Amino acid sequence: MKKPKKPAYDFLSKEDKKILIDKIVEFFKKEYDLELGVIAADEILEITHKDIALNAYNQSLKITQRQIEQKLEDLQIEFDLLQKRAS
Repeated sequence: MKKPKKPAYDFLSKEDKKILIDKIVEFFKKEYDLELGVIAADEILEITHKDIALNAYNQSLKITQRQIEQKLEDLQIEFDLLQKRAS
């Protein structure tokens, strides 16, 4: 039987995921005096993790695109300066 494939946004190790789930359970207990189960905490983590990861990914792409565009503009200026001018 094949192991289920992790979603692309899920880059957390099992250990990191367990730590975050424990923190979610602890937060709800401390702040709201609510006994949150591990399954519920895992669902909260999945929802927020997916949204955060996708937003961070898209933001990173935008930043990278702006940097590439700026570099291309700089290279075009350099290229224009290197061309010999007919006088």
